[in-house]
Amino acid sequence: MTRRRVVAGALVVGAAVVALLLVPRLVRDTDAEPRNASPGQQCTDPVLTTSRNRTWNNGGFVVDQDMWNNRGGTQTLRACSYHSWSVTATQPDTPDVNAYPNVHRDFDAPSLTSFTEISSRFASMGPGEGTYNFAYDVWLNGVATKGSTEIMVWTDTHGPEPQVQQQGEFTSRGVRYTVYRGGRYIAFLGPNRTAGQVDLLAFFRYAVARGWLRPDSTVGQIDYGVEVRSTGGRPLDFAVTDFALTTR
Repeated sequence: MTRRRVVAGALVVGAAVVALLLVPRLVRDTDAEPRNASPGQQCTDPVLTTSRNRTWNNGGFVVDQDMWNNRGGTQTLRACSYHSWSVTATQPDTPDVNAYPNVHRDFDAPSLTSFTEISSRFASMGPGEGTYNFAYDVWLNGVATKGSTEIMVWTDTHGPEPQVQQQGEFTSRGVRYTVYRGGRYIAFLGPNRTAGQVDLLAFFRYAVARGWLRPDSTVGQIDYGVEVRSTGGRPLDFAVTDFALTTR
């Protein structure tokens, strides 16, 4: 997801083209074979270890370093599979997101009306220090284009809340979220959870009902990962130990 333009939790459309030119070109690796890691377990025997800003295709998903706004920090990715990977990140104290290591699936712009289910399962491990948040990041009506909408679902937050206006609350599967919106950026801040399930289609339908999203909006990309703002200049570990996405 090299086209992310989230700074302090808000979508920055005007700087998109400029920032794209500043991001190092990603190297895509499709040759490596995944190693088994049971869901819920941390990757300990990675098939891919890299400190470069690169991606790895596995099982129809992409594991992505996504150091899109890196400001002199370092990040090492270790991946066993799309549902079991980790990064060791060292980032200075900054107010903005420096990187969003993630797993994502790209879509060929299907309409929301064509889906009866878009749901996901996640599990994550964070250090409990530093400034970061694990979150889903979904792009609709394009991926970081002028007319696209970004919807995030924050699952484990250690740092500032989204820096846009609160718009009320939304409950899905018994979990209550505070809703934030600024322009074409919508965020759902939930309670801190290290594992759970998310009915993503319910969030999209809520945005449609509020008039923030067209009913015929198209899906461009669905990601899950960690927005790393600061590690205090020391190495900290972040891991995704389970991930699944169901669409029908």
